[in-house]
Amino acid sequence: PIFDAFQKHQRGELSDEALKDAQDRSIRELVIKEEALGLPIITDGEHRRRVFMQSLADSISGMPGGDSLRTRVPAAGRLKKIGNVALEEYRFTRSLTRRPIKSTLLSCDRAMQSFAWEKSQPVYADMDAYCADIVAIQKNIVAELADEGCDYISIDAPSYTADRKSTRLNSSHS
Repeated sequence: PIFDAFQKHQRGELSDEALKDAQDRSIRELVIKEEALGLPIITDGEHRRRVFMQSLADSISGMPGGDSLRTRVPAAGRLKKIGNVALEEYRFTRSLTRRPIKSTLLSCDRAMQSFAWEKSQPVYADMDAYCADIVAIQKNIVAELADEGCDYISIDAPSYTADRKSTRLNSSHS
């Protein structure tokens, strides 16, 4: 059902407001199921995200989003935090349950895979500088979630086993 809503929205058959209503409904139904199963920690199932990296991409200006893992994108400017979508997701789920909630964030190294570092030297000297900005923004997002009471934060899709050379080789395939 939520997948259908995303497809209709992408085709222009569903308004932004109708998509949000579908997401709200889907998350409410999911929380009811999770509680009925006796799960000690509740999630929103990422039902607000069309793709798993969307909440980070929507929280940062200049951050490639959507299907950018298939195509590498050069930086047009320094990354800047413009919001905290994960916090918005957490607040909604918090309104539905008294159980602890887990929020999921995209790993920094995974976010770097969508960055065409070789085409970004005017903005970022190297991947380390880009990574430093992502880490600083993520630390702020995590701090805001913790301040709001989120006790469980999962880092999604870490790939720390890739060495620096293979990461650069992989990111050069634009």
